[in-house]
Amino acid sequence: MLLIGAGLLLRSFARLTSVSPGFNSRNLLIVNLPLSPQVYDGDASRTSVVERIVSRMGVLPGVESAALTTMLPMAGAGSMIHFNRAAYPPKGPDDYVMAGYRAVTPGYLATLGVPLRRGRLLNAEDREGAPRVVVINETMARQYFPDRDPLGQRIQLGTEPSNEFPTIEVVGIVGDVKPSFEAGSNAEMFVPYGQYPDPILANLYLNTALVVRALGSPLDLANSVRAAILEIDTGQPLVNIRTMETAMAGTVAQPRFQMMLLMAFASIAVALAAIGVYGIMAYTVSQRTPEIGVRMAVGASPNRVVAMVVWQGTRLAVMGSSSE
Repeated sequence: MLLIGAGLLLRSFARLTSVSPGFNSRNLLIVNLPLSPQVYDGDASRTSVVERIVSRMGVLPGVESAALTTMLPMAGAGSMIHFNRAAYPPKGPDDYVMAGYRAVTPGYLATLGVPLRRGRLLNAEDREGAPRVVVINETMARQYFPDRDPLGQRIQLGTEPSNEFPTIEVVGIVGDVKPSFEAGSNAEMFVPYGQYPDPILANLYLNTALVVRALGSPLDLANSVRAAILEIDTGQPLVNIRTMETAMAGTVAQPRFQMMLLMAFASIAVALAAIGVYGIMAYTVSQRTPEIGVRMAVGASPNRVVAMVVWQGTRLAVMGSSSE
């Protein structure tokens, strides 16, 4: 029974890890870059250092593209935010909708390889002072704009319409990026990094992370990426430089441990059962030595005697399995 359970768990784990995350995880180097709210205490200074980092990454040898985000993919659902839709005005403060929220630099979705379904991706013109835009995923389009084309629709952050924040135009729809292997896709929006004020993103900038797509092995870029960032800010911490594939493998560490543990117990159980059956049969054969001698004396072949003993052992094992 343990062996069967381990086999089923192994099959489930294989199917789990074969699920497409919604982007191309190969040749991606990621590093967390928490931006200090004391050093970068305003939108302008924070946006400036982010643009310098992305620009510097783009010219490093071996780098295909680079971008920053306030939440890495496959790292959980991320930050959730309330918003309201101009086409569906809320009836009251309790009639709100929510979606995942990531502030990203231009090129982030392209660097990950997230497919564009309709419209356009964020670009360099989507910055402070320009019309505010947002790209949403397919789940958000399907869930919150079921009866109309999401492109061109306007949304506003907050539970109710307010003059405090401007409306945002939906300019693109991209494929879903899974928050984890085992989770379903959530409604999610991507907004241009730097277009939104501190009251909205104050807690997100501590989670800023860099994503670099390499032309070759991503780990070969680790030293040059570290040196380039420290040239821009010698006090900027770089946390946990790793490949995206390594990060994704870490998200299934618990089910992998459970599978290995069950397989270990199943292997021990099978070994103990085999030893037990062998011991019983060895004892039985030793007790039946005279009988076996008589059988062979009257014409029974060695192969027939062996088959008889094996059949009795097999029957014993089957009976033991059935009783469990």
